[in-house]
Amino acid sequence: MTEPLPDLATALFRLQLHPDYPMPEKKEWYGKAIRAIFLNAVSEGYSRQTSAAMHTDNQLRAYSVSNLITAPGSEAAQLPHEFTFRISVCQKEALLALLHCTLPGNQLAPGSHLNLSGLHCQITAWHLIDQATYADLVENALNRKVKLNETIDLFFESPVYFKDTKTAQCTAAITPTKVFGSLLSKWQINSTISLPGALMAFIQKHVFINTEEKSIVEWNTGNHALQGSVGLVRFISDSPKNPAWSFLHCLARFAEFSGVGKDTAIGFGQTCLESEKVTFTGMRAKE
Repeated sequence: MTEPLPDLATALFRLQLHPDYPMPEKKEWYGKAIRAIFLNAVSEGYSRQTSAAMHTDNQLRAYSVSNLITAPGSEAAQLPHEFTFRISVCQKEALLALLHCTLPGNQLAPGSHLNLSGLHCQITAWHLIDQATYADLVENALNRKVKLNETIDLFFESPVYFKDTKTAQCTAAITPTKVFGSLLSKWQINSTISLPGALMAFIQKHVFINTEEKSIVEWNTGNHALQGSVGLVRFISDSPKNPAWSFLHCLARFAEFSGVGKDTAIGFGQTCLESEKVTFTGMRAKE
């Protein structure tokens, strides 16, 4: 009997440098290139309409991608030759598209040649490293044992930043309202499970930053420099028995698939629970 598809999943792709191409100067950011490869793979191997819908302007995405990550054991080399990247999806349709892209002969299948902004690689392997359903996320969060002084520990692996829709100003400031408000927006777009009542009011009044071990990093977008926060932030509530606090644990787990903040479809805002952190390298800490 075929298992039903999960709503959410993360695929890890392993790459090695293509032997027939010279090693170019390594760039700071490959998120846009990875997204372009993913959407082109969906267009060619699954559906042009789905690919176009996944790239609609000014819309929250049903997927997120990581930056290019130097593989463990390869980072010490002067010229790293093995890399990984992740693609996460938040809807069944997006997962179907992703799985089709990995079938033999399609663009994300093992053996495929990828050109990441001049960095020529071959996919050596891929596998799903995480999956879940929205119903399971909610059930697990609501059935957890309530603990006093418990924190929600989020580790921002890649720079997270937020954009004010009214002023169009970007900020790297981390607040409970910004982080969980971002996750609420993504949840409402992708899930049919309703939210607890007055959740934003609960976040504003009863959720605080407990401790943080983060830094501000800068990266060059080509036209100008932007700033984002990376590192660990612990959130705490003065009302831990409220079901809304339990639901925020659900959103924290959801963040591992959706990302947090702006431009998660090109590698920013990649987030995990602190116990599972895998840091990105190569970013410049702001002095």
